[in-house]
Amino acid sequence: MTAQLSLASFAPVANMTSSMLSLAEKQLRELNSALEETGTEASDAICDEHSALVELSLALPAETDSDRAAQVRILLNHVMPASWLGEDEDLDWHNAMARRLLLKFAGLDPMVDPTGV
Repeated sequence: MTAQLSLASFAPVANMTSSMLSLAEKQLRELNSALEETGTEASDAICDEHSALVELSLALPAETDSDRAAQVRILLNHVMPASWLGEDEDLDWHNAMARRLLLKFAGLDPMVDPTGV
């Protein structure tokens, strides 16, 4: 997979934000798996592709609750440090409070780990 393929799949289409965000979440998971399997030489290209896809996904207009939820999941799972992930009771209090509010604003259950959603 190349950055061009990932970015090309996001051709502007009216009312397709939810589909594009779903595709982005799937591609980001695949890129994470590829990062775990590759050596350092290939990892730079994968990281660049991952970053470009995250930036593109977060720049899309979030018109529905599901769009906002997808963008929050992308933010938490692919941008924020690991200290923001995990079971709520295992988090630092400050991170837990911020994550709960962010999840609540996105219409997600603030007490559920977003990595499992």
